[in-house]
Amino acid sequence: MHITAHDIELPKDEHPTWYIASVKPASEESVGIVLSADPSAVYGNARTQWVWVRLSSGDLVFGVFPQDEAYMATEHDHP
Repeated sequence: MHITAHDIELPKDEHPTWYIASVKPASEESVGIVLSADPSAVYGNARTQWVWVRLSSGDLVFGVFPQDEAYMATEHDHP
C-alpha cells in the first residue's frame, strides 16, 4: 500500500475542530538517521524503542520516535 501525506481528524459530526495528527511518508535519509540512533541514549543521537500505537480510529501504528539530535536532523522531513 502506498501512503500519501494526509491529516487525521475526528469526523466533523463528532467535533468540528479536533485535529489528531499528520501522516507523511518518511525519506530514506530520515529513516536511516532514526534507525541508526541509540534507543538507550538519553541525549544526543537518540530514539525510542519500537512501540505499538493504537489510534482512536482503531488504526494500529508500529513506530519509533526520534529524540534530541535525531529529531532535529529529521525535522525537515516531518509533516
